Amino acid sequence: MSEWIFEDTYQIPGSETDVFGLWKYAAIFAHMQTLGERHAQQLHVGRDHLLQRGVAWVVARVKIEMYRMPRADERIRMKTWPGAPLKFIFPRYYWFETEHGEELGKAVTVWSLLDLEKREIVIKTGPYVSHFPRDFDHSGLLPVPTHIILDQLEHEVIHQPSYSDLDSNQHVNNARYLEWVFDLLHRDGLDQRSPRSVQLNFTHEILQKDQVALHYSSNEVHFQVQGSDGPLVFFTAEVEW
Repeated sequence: MSEWIFEDTYQIPGSETDVFGLWKYAAIFAHMQTLGERHAQQLHVGRDHLLQRGVAWVVARVKIEMYRMPRADERIRMKTWPGAPLKFIFPRYYWFETEHGEELGKAVTVWSLLDLEKREIVIKTGPYVSHFPRDFDHSGLLPVPTHIILDQLEHEVIHQPSYSDLDSNQHVNNARYLEWVFDLLHRDGLDQRSPRSVQLNFTHEILQKDQVALHYSSNEVHFQVQGSDGPLVFFTAEVEW
């Protein structure tokens, strides 16, 4: 197997499934990040390596498209690999299938490097990451996600982050954003429909002190959410049927 492709099999625990017994999108995203970090460590660009140099990976966007949602106790095979850098952003691709080769879905994440002292995105990434491949065939994969064009968002719910939302950095864990989105779906009785895809764009970290206004709306095509505090936008999300 090429060093650029990382593969793992995973048995889905019941604790990661929803009320219908299907794997949660938030759990998929969390496991994608774990798999990507394991691969990054293997490539010597993981968290421990980069922290020594004062930088860290931050995720900017994620899109997941599933053809069939696996159930509790089902064993799946996941593959991931880094894409060619696009200036100072780094896509990472994912592929999901059963042990028998049935295609389940695919995903893409977009990452940048953050200078931890300046709290700024690193533009000149060469000194940190200069050896990623540039010749993978990406046909059949999801394109790099772009800006979400929002409809008029008609509803609002105020959410105060709680202890269970936080990670070791004292920020809201990014997989929790998807939990919030699907809580709103359930609240409005829209979770009876199986989503075809989910996209989440991160724009600003959320701290426990932040009061997050979740503005949302839905139609026959999609369900959209924006989390904000006044003019400060934390994230936008779109669930497509």
